[in-house]
Order: sequence, then C-alpha cells, then structure tokens
Amino acid sequence: MRYVESAAISDAAYRMCVRASIAPAPGIREALEHALSLHPPGPAFHALRILIENIDVAGKSRLPLCQDTGIPVFFAVLGSEVAVAGGTLEQAISSGVSKACSEGCLRPSLVADPAGSRFNTTDSTPPVIHLETREGRGISLGLILRGAGSENASRLGMLLPHAGEDGISRFVLETVRDGGASACPPLVVVSA
Repeated sequence: MRYVESAAISDAAYRMCVRASIAPAPGIREALEHALSLHPPGPAFHALRILIENIDVAGKSRLPLCQDTGIPVFFAVLGSEVAVAGGTLEQAISSGVSKACSEGCLRPSLVADPAGSRFNTTDSTPPVIHLETREGRGISLGLILRGAGSENASRLGMLLPHAGEDGISRFVLETVRDGGASACPPLVVVSA
C-alpha cells in the first residue's frame, strides 16, 4: 500500500485553483490575439484588447482573471493501492480550495443547501469531486473552475443518429449564437 499525505493533496489542489483562476487555458491568449488581428478599431477591437491586458494583469498581480471564479470541479483518479494519510481525499481537496479562497484566488460564492437556507460557505467549499478508482499506486487530480456565467447559455439537445458531425457542429454553433452575451464573453468556438 502506498500512502499519500493529505497535506500534499491539499497543496496540489491549492496550486491548481490558483493557476486556474489567474492563467487562461492554453491557446486562449493566442485565440484572442488572432481575433484582435481580424477586427478593425471599434468596440469589439477594444474589448479584445482589454481581455488580453487583463491576462497580463492577472498574471502579475495574482488576481483572478474574472470576478466569477466559478465552482471548483475536481476529477480525481485514485489507485487501488493508494491510501490518504491524515484525512480523506475530500477533506484534503476542500482544504486546498479553502486556502485558495482565503487568499482571494477564488470568490466565496458557493452556498450550502441551495434549496433551503442558502447560506454562503465563505470558502468555496465543498468543491464538486468526481472520483474514479483504478488499479495501481497512483493518484491524479484535474480541475475545472466551472463559472456560473457559462451556464446561462447551456442547452440540451437530442440529435438524430444520422445527424453526424455536421449536425453536432450546427447544434453547437446555434447554441453559441442564440446564447449571445448571456454567457461570459468572449465565446470562442474551435473545431477539433
């Protein structure tokens, strides 16, 4: 059996939260710069320039890129021969999230009992944790800060089996177009 200290997991969760809140995902800056190069001076040009500047400010100041830092959603893979020493996996991840929130990298916007009293937990906990177990002695964590603004443009659809890739692309593009500014702009669609 391999033991992993809960403090190491907590530190990893903390560092992931900080990085995710102050640095854009790979390729985002380049996509914004490309879009900027396509626009003539005007409102869209200035908005894109401000977004790029915001990336620089967030990186230098360690302030979040966006005021809505979202709900921390972790994807944990725990090997069958791994045990967490000094607490549970959930406690360790929550501790890292709480520390990132106390330092201002996450906005304390989660509420407990959303259908009831709706009190703010004040530290962005509990995060959502998707846990998968596998054979082995390893442990890995992934993180998405799922901003609530992006949910404003969510859509569920049922495509016919013959819709194919064109049908999927059409559905995604229509969803983005119809959502407009309801979701957190800028909206960038990249084909794989």
